[in-house]
Amino acid sequence: MSNLKYIQVTDVGVLSDYFEKNGLYDLYDICFSVAPYFEDIPFDTVRSSFEQFRSEGVLFLCIDDEAIVGFCGAIPLPCQKDVYGIVKDHIIDADKYWYHSEIGTHPEYRGKGIATTLLKNVLEKVTSQYVVMRTNESNEGSMALHRKFGFKMLMLTEEMPLTQVMPDTRIFMTCKKS
Repeated sequence: MSNLKYIQVTDVGVLSDYFEKNGLYDLYDICFSVAPYFEDIPFDTVRSSFEQFRSEGVLFLCIDDEAIVGFCGAIPLPCQKDVYGIVKDHIIDADKYWYHSEIGTHPEYRGKGIATTLLKNVLEKVTSQYVVMRTNESNEGSMALHRKFGFKMLMLTEEMPLTQVMPDTRIFMTCKKS
């Protein structure tokens, strides 16, 4: 953890390199294929999501030397149709919200403030005062991180994403940036 850099990815070629040469998909898989998520999301789906962060929202990575050790992304909530459909009746002016949908840190780098710095960087770039996120109800680390930034519980949902082997309960949290 000697040479940590935080970068905002804005160039499609740079993002492509991070997927093709620097293991961004592998890191994503490490973060979400285990408890509490047990997701198996195909490479092209992950790459498409990250491309959407880059082109329509904001994407930050944390890099240690050449290795990607963390990521965080957000997009305007209306761009994420499934989530928008779930929360639009539970928040006022849903069209004004952004959706912070991805954050992950390599297990060997957890507890070192990387996710905090990534989330801070993303929230500074989000062009709305209002942000919504979701996480698994048993992901205490994610909830604690988001509470540090003022996120509060909005609702619980039972979900069965196509990428999971069993249903789980997701917590939606919102915040108003100061």
